[in-house]
Amino acid sequence: MNRLSKIFCIFGAVALGFTTAVAADAVKDRRAVMKKEIAANFGMSRKMAKGTIPFDKDKARQAMMTISAAADKFVKMFPKGTEVGKAPDSEAKPEIWSDMKGFLAKADDLKKVTANVANAALQGQAVFAKAVGDIGKACGSCHKVYRQKSKK
Repeated sequence: MNRLSKIFCIFGAVALGFTTAVAADAVKDRRAVMKKEIAANFGMSRKMAKGTIPFDKDKARQAMMTISAAADKFVKMFPKGTEVGKAPDSEAKPEIWSDMKGFLAKADDLKKVTANVANAALQGQAVFAKAVGDIGKACGSCHKVYRQKSKK
């Protein structure tokens, strides 16, 4: 192998390693947003809706604002090459990239739902309890199309 070939091989190996690390970080970062900002706030909201923790309209509204902001954030955390089979631990289906318009529409739907649930919180625990399930429906409708649950 001549010197130029060796240089290209080394450069390629370094680039591949960097790309893999960037993809793994993207998956880790978006999972953190989903878990800490969306799932945690949805979980707290469900507990308030069920009455297992005290209902607090201000906390409920803040939870909805956090979920809404997370929807804006996580859609930017799907660089190409981070789908199932290409990035470690990814659950992102290739449909995200082949149907980005639909993926972004699902995120917008989540934002609309959180706005409705935030307004429901102002009307009291009973109204909030009826509305909060819509968040799970919005999340599920996106996951059904764009997420491949890992078999862990």
